[in-house]
Amino acid sequence: MEIAKDEFDDDVGAVKSRVHEQKQKPKKAAPPPDEMGLFEEEDAGGGDEFMAVKPWMGQMREPSDYRKPPKNQEQPPTITFELEWVHGYRARDSKNNIAILKDGCVAYHAAAVGIIYDADDHTQKHFNKHIDDITAIAFSSDERTIATGEIGPKPSIYVWDGCTMQELLNIKGKLKKGIQALSFSPSGNYLAACAIDTDHHVAVFNAKTGD
Repeated sequence: MEIAKDEFDDDVGAVKSRVHEQKQKPKKAAPPPDEMGLFEEEDAGGGDEFMAVKPWMGQMREPSDYRKPPKNQEQPPTITFELEWVHGYRARDSKNNIAILKDGCVAYHAAAVGIIYDADDHTQKHFNKHIDDITAIAFSSDERTIATGEIGPKPSIYVWDGCTMQELLNIKGKLKKGIQALSFSPSGNYLAACAIDTDHHVAVFNAKTGD
């Protein structure tokens, strides 16, 4: 196939003209990362707006006899609580921790509370002087005096009357980390205690004075 020289020159000229035009156009800036197809832009929507509506606000009411005190955040609330019933019994890591007292009531402990249960009346009385969980309990031979020890850096050992619920003695900070075991002497005059610390220190106290 033969091509005339003038047609060839026209084609070459057209190509050169297009190349020149491309060179004259400004170069486009590189698109940001989110326009390069790496990420797809999506509508975030309204999100979880449940907290904007508080359905409980219309259902909760203060007690009818409640009187709002003056604004004073440093004062404790005027409402007090009273323990009515303790459910459960600590048996996982505490042994020999239940006994029948001389009046027929059952003595045991759960959480930080010493409990006296009267099966006839189906009632409970509570010894709640402890500030942490009771981990050990002992019963005197008089069938009414009880000793309880708690866990904590400087644990307390309380000796109390299971019939009147009166505190008889508080031995605090003599042992460390907590009380692992307690036991009265046969006469009830002495109380032995074993600590939860690494060396399991043992102390013997006068059950009347704490010395």
